[in-house]
Amino acid sequence: MGMTGFYSNFSNFMMGISLMFFVFMSIRLFPYRKIDNMMRILFWSIILIVLQGMKDILLLFPGVGTNAVISRCIMIVDGLFIPMMGLFLFEAVAPGWVTFRRLFMFMLPVVSVTAAYVVYPSIQILYIYLFYVIIFGLFIIIAVFAGTSSVESRFKSFVFRNLSRQSLWVRKAASVLLLILFLWSILIFFGRKYIDAVYFVSSMLAWTYIYSLLYKNILSKDKSEQESAGCETVLKRPFAGIIETDRLFLNPGLTLKEAATYLGTNRTYLSSYINNELHTTFNDYLNSLRVKEACRIMDSDPYCSLGEIAELSGFNSLSTFNRAFAKFMGGGNAIPIS
Repeated sequence: MGMTGFYSNFSNFMMGISLMFFVFMSIRLFPYRKIDNMMRILFWSIILIVLQGMKDILLLFPGVGTNAVISRCIMIVDGLFIPMMGLFLFEAVAPGWVTFRRLFMFMLPVVSVTAAYVVYPSIQILYIYLFYVIIFGLFIIIAVFAGTSSVESRFKSFVFRNLSRQSLWVRKAASVLLLILFLWSILIFFGRKYIDAVYFVSSMLAWTYIYSLLYKNILSKDKSEQESAGCETVLKRPFAGIIETDRLFLNPGLTLKEAATYLGTNRTYLSSYINNELHTTFNDYLNSLRVKEACRIMDSDPYCSLGEIAELSGFNSLSTFNRAFAKFMGGGNAIPIS
C-alpha cells in the first residue's frame, strides 16, 4: 500500500471519528437547546455537521459517490453550514436578531446556487458558489468583530440595529470558524485526502474550543442557576431584572417553560410569581418590555419602519405590536414601562 492508500484510509478513519465526535456533541447540547435562540441554532448547526459526516460516508459506497447527480444533490448540505454559522454568531452578538425572514435571506442564495449547480454542473457555477460562500463567510466575521466592538459605526448600526453587545468569546469563536472556512476552501479547491484528514482533525479541535467558550460564558452560568433552583432562585434574583437585563424578551417565541428553564425553576412557581409579585401575566410582562424596547429604537433610529421596529423589539407580527403598543401606551391597566 502506497502513501496514497495510507492517506485515503487515514482520512476515512478520521471521517468516522469526526462523525462520532459531532454526534456526541449534539447529545451534549440537546438539553441546552431551549435556553434561547442562540443555543437552538447551535444545536441544529451541529446536527447539520452530523448530516455532513453521514453524507461523506454515504459517498464512499459504490454507486453513490460515482453517481454525479446524487453527489451534486447532497452537496447542498455543505452549503448550508456557512449561513447557519452566521445565524449562530449574529444571535450571539445581538439576542433576538434571528427571525424567519432573516433565516430565509441567509439560506436562499446558497440553496439557489447549489440547485443551479445540480441542474447545470458547470465549473463556472461551482466557482460562483465557492466565491459567494467565502465572501459571505468573511462578511460574517467582519460583522461580528464590528458588532462586538465598543466603537460605534454605521456598519454596526446597519447590521445589528444598536442591539449588539461586547462579547469577547464570540470574537474568539468567529476567528476559529474563519480558520475552518479557510481549510474547507482549500479542501474544495484541491481535494487531497491528506487535506481531508487535516480538516476533520481541525474541525474537532475547533469545536472543542468553541464548546469550552460556550461552557465558560453561557452553559456553566445556566448550570449554576439550575443548581440553586427552586423558589429561592427567583426570589433572590428577581425575574423582572433577569428577563430585562438578559434581554430574553427579544425572543418572539419565548415561552413560560423556556423562561423557567433559564431561571432554573418550574413554570408553575414562575407563573405564580409573575401573577402575585408583578400583578400581571407572563405575556403582558414580555410585551411591556418589548414596547419599551420599541420606543428606544424609535428614538435612536427614526427612519426605521414599523415592521422593522416590531421585529427588532421581539414581536412576532406587526398586528401584535400594534395591539401591545396601543395597550401599554394608551392607558388602561397597562404595566408602566418607564
